[in-house]
Amino acid sequence: VGMISRSQAKAVAESYLKTLQVQSLGQHDRKLCLQILECLLDRYRDALFSLGDDLVYGICEAIDGEKDPQCLMLIFHIVELLAQL
Repeated sequence: VGMISRSQAKAVAESYLKTLQVQSLGQHDRKLCLQILECLLDRYRDALFSLGDDLVYGICEAIDGEKDPQCLMLIFHIVELLAQL
């Protein structure tokens, strides 16, 4: 229950990377975006592997300049998950 397929996870990640400008959002919305990214990396890493450099650059863009402590905690975990990928 509540799971999506690998292809759906990849489509969500591609859309996220192409359309969202995370740093232009308010704190609450940035946190939600980072939580989505964290979930995708945690549960669907095999589906996201094929995104390659686009995934790395998209994550760097999403986390660049973040200063909110709650968002930074999510970012630390995202970077850890990305390194495992």
